[in-house]
Parts: sequence; structure tokens; C-alpha cells
Amino acid sequence: MADYAVVGKAGNKEKTIVQKLTGRLDYADDRLPGQKLVARTLLSRYANAEVTAINTSAAEALPGVKAVITYDECPMLYKSIRRWGQEIAAVAAVDNETATRALELIQVTYQEGNQISDVEEAMKPGAPLTGVWEGTNIRTSELLRGDVEAGFAQADQEFTETAGWTNFWQHKEMEPWSATTYWVGDDLYVWTTSQNPFGQRNTIKNTMGWPMHKIHLISHGSGSGHGNKHGANWIIIAAVLAKKAGMPVSYHLTRFEQCCSSTAHQNKGKLEMRVGVKNDGTITAVEATYWADGCSGGATTASGMDFGFRYTYNVPHAKWTFYDIATNTPLRGAFRCVADPPGDALYNLVMDKVADKLGMDPLEFRIKNLVAPDMLQFESKMPFSSMGIRQCLEQAAAALDWDTKWHQPGNRTLSDGRLHGIGIAGHIDSHGQMSSPCGAILNLTKDGKCLIAPGQSHNAGSINAHCHHVAEVLGMKYEDVHVGDWGHTDVTSEGGSEGGSTRCITLGSAYVEAALDARAEAFAVAAGWMGLTPDKLSAGDGLIFETANPTNSKTWVEVAGRFSYPIIGKGYSWPKKLRRQVLNWPVGTDCEVRGQMAQAVEIAVDPDTGQIEVLNMASAIDCGQAIYRSGFNKGCFGGHEIIMGETLMYEQVIDYGNGASMNPNFWQNAHVTAMDIHPEGFNAIAVETDDACGPHGCKGVGEPEVSALACMANAVYNATGVWIDSLPITPDKVLQALGKA
Repeated sequence: MADYAVVGKAGNKEKTIVQKLTGRLDYADDRLPGQKLVARTLLSRYANAEVTAINTSAAEALPGVKAVITYDECPMLYKSIRRWGQEIAAVAAVDNETATRALELIQVTYQEGNQISDVEEAMKPGAPLTGVWEGTNIRTSELLRGDVEAGFAQADQEFTETAGWTNFWQHKEMEPWSATTYWVGDDLYVWTTSQNPFGQRNTIKNTMGWPMHKIHLISHGSGSGHGNKHGANWIIIAAVLAKKAGMPVSYHLTRFEQCCSSTAHQNKGKLEMRVGVKNDGTITAVEATYWADGCSGGATTASGMDFGFRYTYNVPHAKWTFYDIATNTPLRGAFRCVADPPGDALYNLVMDKVADKLGMDPLEFRIKNLVAPDMLQFESKMPFSSMGIRQCLEQAAAALDWDTKWHQPGNRTLSDGRLHGIGIAGHIDSHGQMSSPCGAILNLTKDGKCLIAPGQSHNAGSINAHCHHVAEVLGMKYEDVHVGDWGHTDVTSEGGSEGGSTRCITLGSAYVEAALDARAEAFAVAAGWMGLTPDKLSAGDGLIFETANPTNSKTWVEVAGRFSYPIIGKGYSWPKKLRRQVLNWPVGTDCEVRGQMAQAVEIAVDPDTGQIEVLNMASAIDCGQAIYRSGFNKGCFGGHEIIMGETLMYEQVIDYGNGASMNPNFWQNAHVTAMDIHPEGFNAIAVETDDACGPHGCKGVGEPEVSALACMANAVYNATGVWIDSLPITPDKVLQALGKA
């Protein structure tokens, strides 16, 4: 690994921490206080219906109501209803109470259809149609690799194992969807919460036909996204209301609206896997069937759940069959990741089941079947730009003292009578790679500082990573690189989407290029002053100096004082190709850039109450190179919390009789609190493999940090000796498995 001056150094602070801690970071709903109307939406109380008539006259006549719109005026409101809680109409009023009263006055006539919210019922032969897809509730696909039956013929043993269903829940990010909009003539101004400002602007243009250059979108503060803030539904509703009312409108969803409307929910899946193995544990063939709830949006995500298995394990003969089932349930979408976490919860649970039947240590079983660094990926035929999955598994296990703590299932009781368990899971993730092309802009000021202007919002730590990339290239001190404006479509370059764990690597590469561009101009100024040519100069620790004679130097402040004008650097992301040779693959080879991880957990299970306590947890993440080390640690610790919630608590309960959401709020949902966490038992391990594609050797980690869900179910089995196949693993399920409920 390179010895960087700025990149990866501990102690570099988050750039907007003061604004966040003092409440000065501006969020969408902070804008135009006392000058804006409040928007609310009318949500359907049917899960499958057609609106045959709607009367808004009483709502429009209510004093304080300034605008009412329906599906005739806004495409984000719907006449054909396919889920309980779908938006039908919206109002803008002087306050929330008036807006809520106006919704009660809207009269809607429905023609109700058959709704099916239970995925098992929707997939049965002859089931009533959900109306999501024409003529069917099921879509099927498959993927073949090698000769499956020949692979099974090589096996000494076969096992068929099942896992699932995984759980379904709404993201419940701290800040719901939020937008403040107003018009100046035919120019739309938007402050919103976002993971993709330029993508939202493009969605508004494509949906409404409004000219792109007349849509001015800004996203500064964003109270987390977790995959739920890429769209523009709420913005378009607010914008149409604002245009009709002739006043600014704020649409800041209530928690009920956030849980029930067009917001995203986590994938729900199930797996049956036939596995052929030799007696030494070598997998010879796999035949797997995945089912996924496609929900009312008709998502086809079953095929995504197998990704980690396909990329992680050396299985030359395999067949995957995928069934996506449409139901009248809320929309599915990414939750801090897409299909990788539920996929891991399924296939890594099966891996433990097979290891158990072979009498093998599950860690040993995984390592035995890993892909090797010198292998091409089976389907893409491309090499990996870095490969740390084995180190991740070994280091996560070592952090929890696996060799001495792993034991036969149900074989260790703690001194307080609780059952001890330990589990591990991990995979090569579908995320963390180079993504769609994007651009970067920075400014070198005449007082020797640098301001970056990223075209992204501020949900995660990647903005701070960009500052590290820039400081390293310019040779500036980290504290001299600052964040100017960000997430502003008028003044920044398109920065891409905060999704897929791609900003640190993709936009980071653009910032490396922008810093090189600006450094070249600055070196030209310094060289002329120092009587040298630019190729004779280097920079570091806040100085520009003669490479052959570092004592001949000038500070960045001194050089910047000679700028005739502020220097603007621009750059663009580079393609997904090797930038240095890896084994026998030369520079320029198309490559696989993938995040890789393992998570190990140690738990205690109370056999009388079914309560599970997480004692220790370790995340080992192949990050290529830790760029913003404090952010890496923070992401891992947050990932620990999310894994605990995903596996032990999160669940949105649907009434299968009418499709209604039964707990659309915070107080009827369980969340991880400080009482559940032992910070001293959380371990964040950066496995640094120096990626051959990413800037300064990095790749993305946001999704890999939360993806190895099966570690918890595997630990529960190790503690109790009984499998719990479905998520969440709640105390009642533990007691049922133990025969006590």
C-alpha cells in the first residue's frame, strides 16, 4: 500500500460537522419559514381499485385551502390503485390542520377489485390477478452455468435446504421525503432531500416536460436516504400545487404518509437450494430457486438475490431459477443496499446448513469454496481489480476469536444460563464499483485554499472522501480543502447518484482528475516565479517545491497570491478498467470492481424469554484503500446497528385481508437503541487490497457494510441448535423453535 500524506489518515474531521451539530445545516423544510403552504395527500384505503369519480369542491371551498389537485393534473397521483396507501389527490393549505381537514372533504368513488397482499397466495395456480401485470402474477427467468447434472454426478452427497421468507419494511429514515418548491415565472425552484439531485431534475423534466434549464434544484441537508431518495414523486406533487396556488409549497411527509405512500420498502425473498458436495466439502453443483415479492410496482428482483453467491463461490455447474410475484403491497426498493442483504440472509444460511450436515466448521467450508484471485468471473469473464474476500472472512473471525469460541450447536451455556452463539457470513457484493460517468469542479482561491463543489447531496461521507482525494493530489493540507456549494444543479457538475456505493470511487476519480487539472495551472504559475518548468515541481504538506531540491519551495498561499484569476479545475470519472497490471492482466483490461465483506457476531440467547443480546460484532470490509478513515469506521458501526435491526427487529405488518399497513409509524416498530449496543464490542476492520481501478486504490463500502445478514441467524443456530429460517428473528420465534411457545 502507498504511504499517503492525507488519504487514510486518522483524525481528519467531517467537513460539515459544525453545521450539523449546531443545527445550521439547511434542510428542505427549513426554507421560506412563514411564507409557504403545507401539502398533504389523500391516500387510498383500498389495495386494488379504480377511481370512478372524485369530487374536490368541498375541499376547495374550505377557508385556507389554496389548491387541490388530482390525477388529472399530476401524474404522481393515481386513478388505478394497486396498493393500500396509493396517492389519489393532494391539497395545499395555510397549515397542516386545514390541509388534513380538506382531505376529509374529498369524495372518492371506487370500483373495488380483488387484492392479494400475501405473496404465497398470489403465486398459487388460479389466484386472482393483482392487476400489476397483465394476465399474470408471476414472471420467471433463469441462469445456467456449466452442466448441472454432470456437476451433481461428481458429488458424494446432496442436500436440499430452504431459507426465508426474509422481512419487509419501510426505510423510516429520520427525514421523510421533503421538498419546498416555488415558481418565478416558468422557472421552478426546488429545495429537497436527495440522493441524486441531477437524476431528480431529469425525472421532473421527463415526467412533466418542463425544460431542464428552468428546473433549479438544491439539496443540502438530507436526513439519510438508505436508497429511498432517488425519485421525484414528492417534488412533482409540491411543484404542481405551487404552480396552481401561486405560492411556495412545502410537502414534508408525515410518518404515516412515509410508510404507506409511494416510498420504498425492503425486498422480501425465499430460497430453495440443492447443493452437491464432495466429502471434503468441495461444492460441485448447485440448483437454486429464488422467489421475491415484486410488490405493486412489479419489481423483478429475485435474480439479484443470487449475486453474492455467484460471485463469491467457485461453483462451475449451477442453475438458478427466479420467480418474481406481483402483490398489492407497497413498493419495494433499496434499503442501504438492494438485493444483497436478503440474498445473503438466504444463501449464507444455506451454506451453514450444508456445513453443519457435513460436520464442518462453517468458516472452513466457506474458505474452501471461495473464488481465487486469479479466476475470471464466470459470467462476465472479467478479472477482479482487487480480491479481499478471504482476508475479510479470516479477519472478522479472528476479531471474535473464532478458533476458540466456535462450538457445536447448542453446546455452550454462559454463566448466567444464557446460550452462547457465534456466526459468520460474507460475500462479494454487487456494489462498490465504478458507475455512470460524472464530472467534478473545484476552485483554487487566491488565499491558498481549495473549494470543491460536488454535484451530490450530503447523505454519507463521500464528500469528505473527495476532500481527501483532492488534498492528496494538490499536496495541500486536509484542513485547507473545503466544501463550497453542493447538490445544486445550477452551479455544480453532475455528480451522479448516491447509490451502489459508487461516489467515493466514481466521483472520487473525477475529483482526482479535477485536482490534476488545477494543479497543472498552479504549477505553471509557481514554475514561472521559481525559474523552473512545471515538470520539475512536486507538492506536499502545503508546499509546492522543486522535486530535486525540496528546500526550494513556496507555500500554496504564496503561489495563490500570484494567480491572475482564481483557478478552476474540472475532471471526469474514468472507466472501469485496470489502471495497473493485476497478475497477468494488463493495464486497460475491463474489470470487476466489487465491494467485499464479512461480518461475524457473538450473541447470548435467553432460553426463557427468547431475547437475543449482541455481545460482539466485527465487520471486515475490503475497501481497497480507506480514504476517509473516520467515515469508514462510522459506516461500519452504523452497519452493525442496521444488521441488528434488519435481522432482529424490522418488519412492516400488512393486513392480508385488505392490504393495509398496520404499523405505519415509529412507535409500533422496534428499533435498535443505545441499550442494545455494546460499542466496546464493535470492530471495524479495513481490509486494504489497493484496488487497481479506484482512485488512490479505493472502492465503495456503504452497502457492503450492511449486507452479511446471515451471520445473525447462523449465530442463533450455533446457540440453540435449532434453525430459524425467516426474518426477523423475534423472541417468539426463538421460543417456538425451542418448543416453549
